[in-house]
Amino acid sequence: MPGTDRRGGAARRRGNLRAYLASFDAPPDLLVVGEAIGYRGGRFTGVPLSSERLLLDRTRFPFETQPTSRHGPYGEPTATVLWGMLGPYRPRVLCWNVVPLHPHAAGQPLTNRTPTVRERRACLPLLQAVYSRSQVQQAVALGNQAAAALTELGIAHVKVRHPANGGVTAFRRGIQPVVAWLEQTKES
Repeated sequence: MPGTDRRGGAARRRGNLRAYLASFDAPPDLLVVGEAIGYRGGRFTGVPLSSERLLLDRTRFPFETQPTSRHGPYGEPTATVLWGMLGPYRPRVLCWNVVPLHPHAAGQPLTNRTPTVRERRACLPLLQAVYSRSQVQQAVALGNQAAAALTELGIAHVKVRHPANGGVTAFRRGIQPVVAWLEQTKES
């Protein structure tokens, strides 16, 4: 988008997503599903539940990415909280969004809006494909939109509070059993 993206931003985001998906040496154990790409995160990285700042940390994300924002690198609060809890398990955790695009207010590209039911349902086949191909053992829904999508697809999941809008404490409490499961199964 003019004024927000560096030249070639869309191609860079596709490359970032390819690098992220190629970074898994083995099938991941856990799929974390978010609502939609946000303007401070995947909108500029192409990678679900990430941010430019996070992807620049090669100790956590040891694959090559390129920032695409003109005014970044942006940080993204949800991604920061999520990876603060799941960071040690990154190679075993695949993130995806119900709507892998960035819904925003009309004419305001640096905003987020909740996807419509129609947008969510239009993306269900892709979410189903990601789930099926990833061969994960467990799925986690971040919030109501993700839980609704996984339920519609008949995918068993754990629902945790989305960390946005004051939900960090409830998110951390809800994700703790998942972290314990990851820790318990890391040897197997």
